[in-house]
Amino acid sequence: MKRSTIALIAVAGLATAVSAQPARPLSATYMITSSNDVIQGVSETTTISLWAIWVDPAMDWVIGAGNYDLNASETGWVAGAEVDVLEGPASSVGVLAGASYTGASNGQLHIPIIGFIGVQDNPILYATYEWTTTDFTIRTIDLTTSGTFQFQVAEWGDPFGSPPTGGRTFQLWPDDFTPGSGSFEVIPAPSALALLGLGGLVALRRRR
Repeated sequence: MKRSTIALIAVAGLATAVSAQPARPLSATYMITSSNDVIQGVSETTTISLWAIWVDPAMDWVIGAGNYDLNASETGWVAGAEVDVLEGPASSVGVLAGASYTGASNGQLHIPIIGFIGVQDNPILYATYEWTTTDFTIRTIDLTTSGTFQFQVAEWGDPFGSPPTGGRTFQLWPDDFTPGSGSFEVIPAPSALALLGLGGLVALRRRR
């Protein structure tokens, strides 16, 4: 994803005001969750959800824009199965290359003065992806984000006031942003685990 595309959201967010100066530092990251913490033989596919999350006890914000590469420790992404959830200008699920989706970006407009009101969820769901395998060797699949050059929030203000307020933007990357991470386990089906246990018991008896 080229910087020019994600910048479309940033420019729109700046349409009504200068960049915001928060009362205290913000922090932000990407949170990665899996619909199945364990993939076990009969359930070989899991849905990976990527969330944007930020913390600022002093002010209310909405997500403006962010970008990322989503990486797995091995191949398994299901091409074409992703669902782009947050679909503001320049949003994209990225391009699948090996074990990574590269150049993904998501965002929304929050410019109350001209009627654009963003979703205030925090965490907010960016996008979902599918990962699958037919290899049930016991292992951990690690998930990370990288390649971020934009994580922007917009001031909530009073978008329903008269006149509406809010919409000033603030960039959290790189000083107040931490890349995201997550993981899930792959294990054999219950019957295979039982066989593994039986094999171990037989080997133990033989040693005795």
